[in-house]
Amino acid sequence: MKKNNYSNMKNSSIDAFWSALFFIGIGAVLLFKNLELLILPPYVYTWKMLLIAFGVYNILLRNWMFGLTVAAIGTFFILPEALNIPKLEFGKVWPAILILIGLGIFFKMIFPKKKVLIDFKRDSTIEITEENYMETTVIFSGAEKQISSYDFKGGKVTAIFGGAEIDLTNCYLSKENNVINVEVVCGGVTLVVPHEWNVRSELVTILAGFEDKAASKDKNAYIDPAAEIVLKGTLVMGGVEIKRG
Repeated sequence: MKKNNYSNMKNSSIDAFWSALFFIGIGAVLLFKNLELLILPPYVYTWKMLLIAFGVYNILLRNWMFGLTVAAIGTFFILPEALNIPKLEFGKVWPAILILIGLGIFFKMIFPKKKVLIDFKRDSTIEITEENYMETTVIFSGAEKQISSYDFKGGKVTAIFGGAEIDLTNCYLSKENNVINVEVVCGGVTLVVPHEWNVRSELVTILAGFEDKAASKDKNAYIDPAAEIVLKGTLVMGGVEIKRG
């Protein structure tokens, strides 16, 4: 019994070490980027490298299949930029998927699967604000926001390994061009908008999705063409959902 307890404590310490190292590394890279201390190649500061880092992190925690998959996706997108070669064609490199599956099964069979220590589904309190331009960023966490505005112009939402739900039902759109820039990596964003808003998506999706549930269910719902808001940005292994309030 003592031996098992010691083994569990040792494994927990190792997991905690990798978790701490992962957050320190990601924090340092993001800090350097914000301070414009770009001492490393530009591609290091992109979501592609973040995918690779998160994949390696999960591999170190022995979540083999998930870690290998995420790291491979990041590698697929970053290789052309890193090696200055033409973009890879999926039709040529798809056999790598079979290799990944084989490696995942192999490692899973040899080493016991371990549970990720970090729970990304954290409880969050609702933030109620009055602002004409919103900025919301969630990283490895969750956020709920309720916004009131008589001249709402849009904003920016970033969700990286986290989720955000933003209630805009108490907002009136500005007469200007209204745009919400959305950047999602392995996360999700839910926007609750008034029934009459016309939500137009110009999002670029990579293994991700966009859904306006109310618009797809109720074809006879009144939509005001003048009350238009445009969604722009990139979704990678995540999604954006529109709800009507």
